[in-house]
Amino acid sequence: PLVTGGLTSQDFDLSQSWTYFFGSHSSRRVSATSALGGQHAVIPLISDTTYSAASTGFAAASAPNREAIKAHGILMVLAWVAASSVGMFLARHMKKAWVSKPYWFLFHRGIMVSVWIVTLVAFILIFVDVGGYTEVAKTHAALGIIVVVLAFVQPFMALLRCGPTEDKRVIFNWAHRLVGATAQILAVATIYLGLAGYEDLNFDINGSAKDVWITWVAISGTIWVSFEIYNIIFKPEVPSTPSKDIAMKEKGAVGDDDDQKPPPAQPISDQNGRIFIFALYVLVSVVHAITLCVFIGIADNDGE
Repeated sequence: PLVTGGLTSQDFDLSQSWTYFFGSHSSRRVSATSALGGQHAVIPLISDTTYSAASTGFAAASAPNREAIKAHGILMVLAWVAASSVGMFLARHMKKAWVSKPYWFLFHRGIMVSVWIVTLVAFILIFVDVGGYTEVAKTHAALGIIVVVLAFVQPFMALLRCGPTEDKRVIFNWAHRLVGATAQILAVATIYLGLAGYEDLNFDINGSAKDVWITWVAISGTIWVSFEIYNIIFKPEVPSTPSKDIAMKEKGAVGDDDDQKPPPAQPISDQNGRIFIFALYVLVSVVHAITLCVFIGIADNDGE
């Protein structure tokens, strides 16, 4: 009998041909239970064809495409660290920076559409490469699927939104915010799990990658919280008369009920301050995203 699936045993006819998994354990993650047949900490090599135990010679085996795994990580970092966070910042904090034209909406829509496309490409890439759902990085995979689902439904929610003056618009506004915020938070956590998971794939990734992630979360989080406090303390009154200058020509508009109402003109110092903080936020997000992408791209596969 052979030990399979934990500590249970099962008889196999070794005269038949089987697909072989060549598993190993990371010395940092091995335990008494896993060493006796539990789930491998490192994705195993898989024989390219079937063999019987009586076969002689060499068995060819392969692992998931390492370059595809790197590309998946890079695309997700670009989508959620560099792009999505900036797009959400625009919608939340930059409406008052452009009081005459809704540039925030145009940029927000373009960026988030890009996030939608890149996320789907990255998801399909890794899903095809590993052949479906994997149990090896199950927490990362499960959270990643949730993020993809939430990201996927966002543009369709926007297409079905009601007009900005309708009573039910507030329902869309909160649903749009909650789905977007949930996707962003889960995506950030999933990326961290992904960085840690490269060790499970025998990648020798720079240990500073996690520090870069932590630094970005700390800085961007501080900027977000500071802006929220500022908006609460210095919240301007919203005029009750819509402006024809910035009315959307399409059905409704993505954002708050005052999407078609220009915020009251802010002091020039406030406008410049918002634009400066936004530029700083973009710089922080892009620099950290590029750094993470470089770490992922140059990671050596010490399993090859």
